[in-house]
Amino acid sequence: MGEGVQREDWDRFHEPPARRKKPERVRPVDWPHSDRLLRRHRPKGPACSVLEVGSAPGRYLLYFAEEFGCEVAGIDYSPQGHENTLQNMDLAGIKANILYGDFFAWPLPASSFDVVFSTGFIEHFEDRRRVLRRMDEVLRPGGLMVTLWPNLFGINGWIFRHCSAKVRLKHYVFAAEEIAAMLRAMGYGILYRGPLDGPWFMDPLPPRGWGGQHPTARRVLVAPMMLFNRLSCWVNRRLGWLPESELWSKQQGVLARKASR
Repeated sequence: MGEGVQREDWDRFHEPPARRKKPERVRPVDWPHSDRLLRRHRPKGPACSVLEVGSAPGRYLLYFAEEFGCEVAGIDYSPQGHENTLQNMDLAGIKANILYGDFFAWPLPASSFDVVFSTGFIEHFEDRRRVLRRMDEVLRPGGLMVTLWPNLFGINGWIFRHCSAKVRLKHYVFAAEEIAAMLRAMGYGILYRGPLDGPWFMDPLPPRGWGGQHPTARRVLVAPMMLFNRLSCWVNRRLGWLPESELWSKQQGVLARKASR
């Protein structure tokens, strides 16, 4: 399915969790700007339904279910990712429809979700219009499309190129305005486009690589940066705003409203 990343890559990425006792969650403070936008623009109502594309390990599904009471569903291409998501939802006691398969081939009903959400998905495809068209097919009129991806410009782009060179080759680099322009052409209203959740800096020693082989040294070396990231997210959350920039923000994203019939 993914042009930049294959099924085997995702299976290696979604390694079986070791003795997981607590569910993995994304907290509002972990992505303060994105959280504010979702609270402002999400469809209201107890029956709001959400589909996450590339849903492993289910952190964001738990966010939508626990923060807003949404009915949640997810689809993932990786067998291990699918299994991890099932385990995570079970640990949290959240009922969810977790599918295993190709998002582009799975026979999902048309216009069946109020929110279609993805994070870390669209940047693996050269043909991004194809991704957006498929997301549009399953989104109801008046629904919210949310697509987020890592900010690979500025400082984080430099870290990614030099510290994760092989992984970098599996990603396409583009700005939020490109996605926004495609969605405008499809009749969407753009609610937000641009960098999000900064200032925040990418881990230069990810666990898959040298950092995993030398965990103690990794913790010492990256501790100041991780402390800065935590403090930045907390301040962003408390103040309700911090300046966003391609130079230093965590990710880029577009929130768009589908036209009502």
